[in-house]
Amino acid sequence: MNDDQLKIAAASQAELLATNYAASVIELMTRGWYYKMGRFLIREIAEWYFIAGLVDAKYECYQRAAKRFYAAWHLAPEMENAATYYWGVRRAYEKEAGQNKRIT
Repeated sequence: MNDDQLKIAAASQAELLATNYAASVIELMTRGWYYKMGRFLIREIAEWYFIAGLVDAKYECYQRAAKRFYAAWHLAPEMENAATYYWGVRRAYEKEAGQNKRIT
């Protein structure tokens, strides 16, 4: 092995070590009841934002709906439907804003 290959192997091994360490720290942290409760509450708040966004979208308040879907998506990134709704409502809001500009 030449020097470059050794450097690459050492960097790869160091990265793997760091990744494993981070995973073990996160696992230990999330065993506590307060972290579990915090995660639960964050998901609950994200769901409330999502529901409020659905109501706003139903009544064609697209800007407010977009803000709420965006908040839900950022609180709980695993809520992929919030991201999908956000982009759809944002397009509707931009379309509506564009039409209003042309009318006036």
